[in-house]
Amino acid sequence: MYIKNLKQIVAFGIVGSINTLSDFLLFNLFFAVAGLPLFVANVMAVSIVMSLSLFLNRKFVFKTSGPARAAQAAKFIGVTMIGLYVVQNIGIFLALNVLNSAHMLSGLLANEVVQANIAKAIGVVGSATWNFTLYKLWVFKKSRAQTAAEPSAD
Repeated sequence: MYIKNLKQIVAFGIVGSINTLSDFLLFNLFFAVAGLPLFVANVMAVSIVMSLSLFLNRKFVFKTSGPARAAQAAKFIGVTMIGLYVVQNIGIFLALNVLNSAHMLSGLLANEVVQANIAKAIGVVGSATWNFTLYKLWVFKKSRAQTAAEPSAD
């Protein structure tokens, strides 16, 4: 069981890295290049990446198949939306408040885009923790019959 969980966490990390890189790229295109407001840029970026995330998590991380796709998609979207739109934005808000209260920021750390990316990174950690936990325990949870049919990886 430990090896299976470790493999799943590593796969989640790889998929999450792909999603996060895509998210940061789009976020910076919308915020730093297009000049959209920070929270608008964030919502747009995570909305685009959500579809990719569902496919990769279903196929490579939790390796689920079968007829429950619509139910899984609905659960996934709900969990992900809370993680990305609520948990991540709370993390961004709190991190920006901490950064803005650190009056001694200078040089690169005083740059608005750098601060926004630091804050977003902190928000990403919070939402990733939220997402993995609920994906594993609820969204992609396998039935006892599916679990019993899997070969042991211990």
